[in-house]
Amino acid sequence: MHKQKIENAVRDIIEELNIQRSDNLLFIVTVSVSPDNSISVSADTKEGITVEDCIKISKAFEERFDREEEDYEIEVGSPGLSNPLRVIEQYQKNIGRELKIETHDKRKIKGKLTNVENAYIEVSSEQKKKKEKQVETDILRIDFENIKLAKLVINI
Repeated sequence: MHKQKIENAVRDIIEELNIQRSDNLLFIVTVSVSPDNSISVSADTKEGITVEDCIKISKAFEERFDREEEDYEIEVGSPGLSNPLRVIEQYQKNIGRELKIETHDKRKIKGKLTNVENAYIEVSSEQKKKKEKQVETDILRIDFENIKLAKLVINI
């Protein structure tokens, strides 16, 4: 199965399901297709995806692609807390949460996500000053294109 055809179908399904909702809209995080036609869809909502949402996506996909014609397996789930953030909607969902970020220019940043715009995020990061033994808070603007990896810090 062709990956672009599958991605387009999943996007159409998400759009159709969102028409039926007034809020807490679904969004795609990732779609992957293995050489043996194992399809993995990771989707979410601002409040978290439900099992029922995953079932609806899976059933709608199966209605579009006949298993007799295309031999495939589909799995629909949430992106998981330990996986990197990949799409802007995930950043928007996690405003106020702490992130660990690695940039393409080799910076490592840990701080609270305070703002998300179309091209960048802002993170409030505390820096300790050695001489003064004080903590200074900086607001850092990081362009999406410079983010190599961003993960939630999970505090228990």
